[in-house]
Order: sequence, then C-alpha cells, then structure tokens
Amino acid sequence: MAKDGFPEIAMSSFFASRHMPCADCGASVAAEKRDEHACDPERVLEFRLFQLREGVAEFDSDLRGYLDSAEGRFEQWLAERDRPAS
Repeated sequence: MAKDGFPEIAMSSFFASRHMPCADCGASVAAEKRDEHACDPERVLEFRLFQLREGVAEFDSDLRGYLDSAEGRFEQWLAERDRPAS
C-alpha cells in the first residue's frame, strides 16, 4: 500500500495519453505537437464561454436577487433619479 492509501499496482495501470487538451482552447493536441499548436481565437472564446457557463446561467437570478436587496433598490432609485430627461 502506498502512502496515499491507493495500492501501488493501481498507479502502474494508468497509461500516458498521446493527446492532451490545450489549457487555452480545449483542443486535443498530440503530445509531440504541443509546441507547434496555435489556438484558433474563435475556439478560445467558445472554450472560455464554456468554462463560464455556470456563472452566465446564474447571472439573471443573481441580478434579480441584488435588485431585490436594499442596496439594489437604492441603486435603481438613484439611476432613475439621475437619468437624463428625454
């Protein structure tokens, strides 16, 4: 038994993958071509949005909660008061 509590034999059964995900865009990149990889800007954007999906999904409820608070109601009143007349 290893110090971390896992049998030592279990660790030797893992294999090294030939492809790993790029940390910036999520693309699967061959280990030997890692230095040659250039991220596509559109893929980087999509990957970042994917990483933020939970925060984006919670934004509406978080905003609603803030606007229902005393501070949020004050900010709404202040914004309405300071809005230029049209």
